[in-house]
Amino acid sequence: MSILKLRTNLVEKIKCFGNLYPVLRKPLEELSLPIKNVNGSLSKVLSVDASQICQKINVNNLEKLGCMVEFVNSARTALDKLSSPYQIILLDVNLPDCSIDLLINLIRSDQGNVNQKTPIVLTSSWLNKSFKKNYLDLGVNVIYIKPIQKKDFKKILQNYGVIT
Repeated sequence: MSILKLRTNLVEKIKCFGNLYPVLRKPLEELSLPIKNVNGSLSKVLSVDASQICQKINVNNLEKLGCMVEFVNSARTALDKLSSPYQIILLDVNLPDCSIDLLINLIRSDQGNVNQKTPIVLTSSWLNKSFKKNYLDLGVNVIYIKPIQKKDFKKILQNYGVIT
């Protein structure tokens, strides 16, 4: 087959490409997600986890539920992000640069912090009863074993009024 014939064949396939998939008929504003945010705008969630796999799971599931997710992999970066308000903070127990106890204390004790009362969902691959009690006493709202399941993300967002 000649180059000219190959090129013509390719052009024809490209022209037909758009006809293979359905066209979006409704404007994006008219499309509605099955779950709506309480205030109608995207809810901001901060996910702090050193594991890239867990970050992908968190972001994927939260975005499907209509949230805007910002994610970081260290406590130092999380502290920089906490200057803006979030509806929920997902926090991994094992961060490479800071004790989780210290980070929780910094979030909860700073009177000028816009996220002082923001619900903190602590995640860990394992925790015994004494650790759980310690973190709950520090101000964590709820603890989940990671990776968090899809149904649990929905439950968390509903419990804290982020979605209806």
